[in-house]
This record gives sequence, structure tokens and C-alpha cells, in this order.
Amino acid sequence: MKSSNQSIVDEVSTEWQSYIEKEFQLEDSDQHTDYWLGRQYFNRPSRDGIHADPDILENFRRIMISVGDNPAPTPRGIAKHILRRGERHMLIECIAAIENSGDIDLLKKYPCHPAGNPRVFNWSGIPVTHRWIKHIHHLGMINRILGASLGDDCSVLDIGSSYGVFSYLIKREYPGSRHVLVDLPNQLLFAHYFLRRCFPDARIAGARTIAGLGTITRETISAYDFILLPTERFEQLGEGIDLVTSFSCLGELKRAQFDRYVESEAFRSARYFYSSNPVDKNMAMQDAEVCVLDYPILDPAKRLYFGISPVFLYSYGAPERQGPFGYKLRPLAPYFESITEI
Repeated sequence: MKSSNQSIVDEVSTEWQSYIEKEFQLEDSDQHTDYWLGRQYFNRPSRDGIHADPDILENFRRIMISVGDNPAPTPRGIAKHILRRGERHMLIECIAAIENSGDIDLLKKYPCHPAGNPRVFNWSGIPVTHRWIKHIHHLGMINRILGASLGDDCSVLDIGSSYGVFSYLIKREYPGSRHVLVDLPNQLLFAHYFLRRCFPDARIAGARTIAGLGTITRETISAYDFILLPTERFEQLGEGIDLVTSFSCLGELKRAQFDRYVESEAFRSARYFYSSNPVDKNMAMQDAEVCVLDYPILDPAKRLYFGISPVFLYSYGAPERQGPFGYKLRPLAPYFESITEI
């Protein structure tokens, strides 16, 4: 009998083959910034190009094959201790932010899930990572600003979903919610593994299913817990979304790709939009083309919240060594966060 994890690996392998058979792009075109095309984020969960590798899937968060996080892999010896001090400083500032907002109980309620074998900090006996804390903050914001108006059976579209941390947290807090995750195919393969590990009985629509769905409507969305939609299939998504979210993604796009999302039927027919992205295009990627003034958030009659994010403080890159016993953090320029009606 197969172990439960081997069954998930086999499921992801089948999805991998479906991406190839359906000719979903595994590496995207010039619609994305050079950063996303040139970094290791396009690494696949496979060594032979055919089958998903169990070791890669089981450890994708530890080796950070999908996206960065802290704590990160660091050198051995004294450099490791110096860099880890810097990462703990980042952690403490983010913890302080969610303590100040009253969201610390959410972290206690939803400690970092072990799927993908992440490197973690231990905070008061709770495993956490830098990325995890950020999404705890986002969950707290939704609870405060939208609350009951969203409803337990809400449909959520996350643009730039990565491997699904935010979708996981919303699903735990709002068990009846339904989710559409949009990202590049390689990211969605890791999301498939992560979400299946977190929700063994979830109804997940991946590449095999999406190719035969036609237009994805509210009725379609209600039939699944998670729909994993590759970026090139985004136009397949129609009306039926309650909440659109995007964290540190839309601001990393070229303008044509940005407009493709915010001018879509799925976006325009949604109820709410929650975004946290760089204020200025030069703060994100060198060839990004979007700033805060480009977002559809400027109508004061629809604005529910606007502020500067208290958790996008530093980059995920490990702090740099500075001198024999010090470190230097890499601060980010401000990220705005906004919740509006659409």
C-alpha cells in the first residue's frame, strides 16, 4: 500500500504530465519581468523532467525552490550565527506588528504548517517563518475590515498565489470558502502538493480538470475547494469572485500583464480587492512598470482601508554580513496595502 505522501507525489506527477500534454507553459514569456524569468523560481519538482521527485516536494520550502523565506539556508560557522541574528531581528519586528494589531492569536491558532519541511523559528513554542507571519497579518486585516460581510462561503481569487499559504489560512478561518489560485505553472505544482498535504480530502482542480472546464463560473468554483489556474489560462475565469487578493505580485509585473488582470471580467465583477504591493515601480523589479497610482483603488467612496504595510519591511534575502560580528538588513521601500470595494 502506498503511503499518503507517495500518493500525493504521484498526483503531482500526473499534474506535471498534464501541464506538458495540454501545452501549458512551464516557463513564461516576456510578459513577466526578467527577475521572474531569470531566477531559480522556475525550478521544477523533477530531476528527470518526467516524474515529480519525492525529495524535492517534501523539502521544497526548506530548499526554497519555489519562493524565498526566512530563516534561509546560511553558511556554517560564525557567519551562520551572525546572519541568523539578523533574521531573528526581522522576525521580532513582524511579530511586534501582529501583536500591535491584535493578530497574535491568529498565529497561535494557525502555526506554520510543516508541509514542504520549512526552516522555522521557534516563537514561544510556535513554529513560524517570515512569510507565514506576513500572511497571518493579511488574514487579520480581512477579519477586521471585511468580517461578516465576506461570508464563510466566499470565493477568493489570489493573483500570484505561490504555493498557497494565504489560501490555506483563509480556508482554515473560513472553512466554506472556495479558492482560485493564479500563478505560473511551476508554482502551482508546489501549491498542489502543499494544499493536498494540508487538506487531504480537498477537491482540487489542476491542469487535468481545467483544460475541460470551459468558462469558470461561480457554479464551477463552488464545486471545488481549490482551482489552480495557470496565468496563461486566466481569461478562462469569468464572474463569481467575491474577493481578489494580490500580495507582492501585481507590482512586479509589466503593465500589459497588470492590465490583463485588473481589467478582466473576473476582477471587475468581484466585490472586494485587497492588495499589498510596492508604492513605486522601481522598488519592485528593475523592469516592472506599475506604481500605486495605477491600481484601481483611488475612489474614496469605495476605499475601506489604505495604509503602509507593517510587515513588508525587509527582503527575503538573508541579512548581509557587516564586519566580523555584525549584519546588515536589506530594507524594502514602503509597500502600501489597500482594501476597496470594486
